[in-house]
Amino acid sequence: MAITIKNIADACNVSRGTVDRALNDRGNIKPETKKLVLETAKKLGYKPNYIARSLVKGKTNTIGIIVFNLYNEFFSSLINHMEVNARKKNYYINLALTHYSKDIERKCVENMIKRQVDGLILCSVHNELTYSKWLQDFNIPIITLANKVSDSIPYISINDHLAMNEATKYITYKGYERIIYISPPLSNKKVLNIYSLEKRFEGFNEVKTKQQSIIIDSNDYLDILNTINITEYKTAILCSSDIYALEVLNYLKVKKINIPDQVGVMGFDNINMLKYVEPSLTTVSYSTEQIAISSINSIISYINNNIKPDNQVISYKIIEGQSL
Repeated sequence: MAITIKNIADACNVSRGTVDRALNDRGNIKPETKKLVLETAKKLGYKPNYIARSLVKGKTNTIGIIVFNLYNEFFSSLINHMEVNARKKNYYINLALTHYSKDIERKCVENMIKRQVDGLILCSVHNELTYSKWLQDFNIPIITLANKVSDSIPYISINDHLAMNEATKYITYKGYERIIYISPPLSNKKVLNIYSLEKRFEGFNEVKTKQQSIIIDSNDYLDILNTINITEYKTAILCSSDIYALEVLNYLKVKKINIPDQVGVMGFDNINMLKYVEPSLTTVSYSTEQIAISSINSIISYINNNIKPDNQVISYKIIEGQSL
């Protein structure tokens, strides 16, 4: 049988209001009475009813987090830092994965609302204005990461456009005669929200140089590379994510193409596994921990103050490796 506040009150010969004040540290109670109540509650094995407490407070101290998947190291690192920082502030996370499905994402949002999360942190594959309105109609704090949904919902990320723009200029400064840009998700831009990757492509495309450029937006990018004489010119392969850059590095090694003398490679994200890679990869680096901290701080502030936070831009830098 579950122990109730009434059981504790009867055992201590005090009112239920006194027990409530002791258990919830509300004050207006004698120290010796509070001590008696707490010791009795522990002895009887009392467990707080968090559902009832959340109904009274109007808060569950939970944050819903919805991301694509955990295969991408960016998200696994992000979730880890979010959980740690949320727990420090007495909040706990509910996690859901969409696997890049718009339908699953909607169901995940609805499920989080049913669970009465206090706020949502969302990496979305939607970018329709109707979807933005649908989200806002739930009237709970929402923050987006990685992919911006609309100007109406706060967004936290790096400046992807500027970062890739600087990465492209860095390659041209190194004296390469041709740049091959690899970003397979670009082929999905008409059906999915790939905001951050579109911004990276815009940043690359904005650099007007004398270099030749080839754009590959297919998952078969290695097969396509195989059809190009990549050593005909001094070529740099610029990838929109480190995971593609690692595949390219391995491809070049198998082909016994010298890196970086014949072909250079540059990635984006600075994922943890790069420390095991030779030659070391030149990449764009930013802190997933900082994104996580900013996201948790912003959503909790939004929850408690009901004031929509501003968009936040996280800093980045180019890490010089041996691959360029």
